[in-house]
Amino acid sequence: MTTQFTPKIKNTILETKAPRIFLSYASEDKEISLGIAKYLKETIGNRGVIILHFDREYKKIGTPFNPFMDLINHSEIVIVICSSNYKRKCSYMETGVGWEYNLIEKRYQYRSNEFLLVPFFIEGYQDAPFLLVGVQGPKFNNNDPINYENSFQKIMNELVNDLLDYLYNNNLL
Repeated sequence: MTTQFTPKIKNTILETKAPRIFLSYASEDKEISLGIAKYLKETIGNRGVIILHFDREYKKIGTPFNPFMDLINHSEIVIVICSSNYKRKCSYMETGVGWEYNLIEKRYQYRSNEFLLVPFFIEGYQDAPFLLVGVQGPKFNNNDPINYENSFQKIMNELVNDLLDYLYNNNLL
């Protein structure tokens, strides 16, 4: 059972002093995003970091996007799961992804020193939205069923170590 996202939950998240990691992804890439969120929750989440990973099933009909998307502006780390789906939705401002990316882009443009922006490439560097072209981030080939688990584990371990370094070096943990 999933928890419905409400303004009350947003306020609870904002009231805590724990660092937050926001995951932005296209709904077509839900499977890989769930894997990333689960891994982060089991590793960094156990150290007090809040992992913000929401999708349509967390929202009741009629619930505005604004309270949820505003969490982008209050997260110490934003991970963008880059794919052709994500890039298309950003380019054409489709669904929530277009709006999320717009918020991320504005925050990066005006307050890039306040958070860490991490692209997580699942198809290739060519599928990064313009803002993320040239930004360093993990690259994962999710089309290799033979090495999928080992490759995912290795990339996630490296990502977790990098995120923990950032959090410790910025006195966030």
